[in-house]
Amino acid sequence: MRLGFGLVSLLICVAIIMYLMSMQAPTIKEGAQAQQQAAQISGRDSNGMPAMNSYKAESYPPTGQFKGIRITDVTPGGPMDTYYGLKVGDVVLQIGGNDVTALGEYDMAKAELDQAYQESQALLVDRGGTQMSLPIGGPKSPLDNIQTH
Repeated sequence: MRLGFGLVSLLICVAIIMYLMSMQAPTIKEGAQAQQQAAQISGRDSNGMPAMNSYKAESYPPTGQFKGIRITDVTPGGPMDTYYGLKVGDVVLQIGGNDVTALGEYDMAKAELDQAYQESQALLVDRGGTQMSLPIGGPKSPLDNIQTH
């Protein structure tokens, strides 16, 4: 009889320990998610790479009136690749719903594109004659998943 009570109490203790450990898993997951969100807000990906260093661009067209930002290089796995899915040859026409031509010149538009990642703004790009919004499915703010208690 005592052996039965001892075994039951041991199983109850193990169950309580497992329950307490399972309560920590969501907290760890939320912490990792918060770190990723903080990295994006700071303009970097979770590996610390600045978004502005993960691509190269030029004025489009190279001569004449400024119409967009042509992407000339994208670092595979970098922030502009993983968040937006930018490809070489894409021409950014809008940032956050605003035409890049409204910024007047390439340098101003490029600075706005550098900041767009931090603010999770949508991009409208021309990819091979087809206009598409990036990221696919629309932007998702890093602040969307932060829960206040």
